Amino acid sequence: MTIGERLRGARERRFLTQSELAQQAGLQIATISRIENDHHEGRPRLATIRRLAEALGVEPGWIMFGDGDAQGKPLARGDRARGGVPDTGSYPVEDNAILLEVA
Repeated sequence: MTIGERLRGARERRFLTQSELAQQAGLQIATISRIENDHHEGRPRLATIRRLAEALGVEPGWIMFGDGDAQGKPLARGDRARGGVPDTGSYPVEDNAILLEVA
C-alpha cells in the first residue's frame, strides 16, 4: 500500500473531502491530491505528514510506512509532543535520515 492509498483511505474513513482535510491540516488541496495520487517527488515532507496525521487522528509513521496506528486512536502525550513521530529506532537506517532531517 502506498502513502497515497493510506492517506486516501484514512480520509475517506472519516468522510472528509480533500478540501476539508486540507483546511483541517492547514495545507493546499493540491498537496493532498498530489500525495493521494502518488504524484509527489520522493516522500512528502515530514512536516506535511505530521499535519495530515494530526488532522486524521493517525500516526505519521502509519502514513509514511504503514507502521503504528491507523485506527484513529489519540496519540499518546509523548507522541503528540514529538509530532507523533515514533522513536527512530523502529525504522530502517535509510528512513531515520528522513525523520531526523525535518525534526
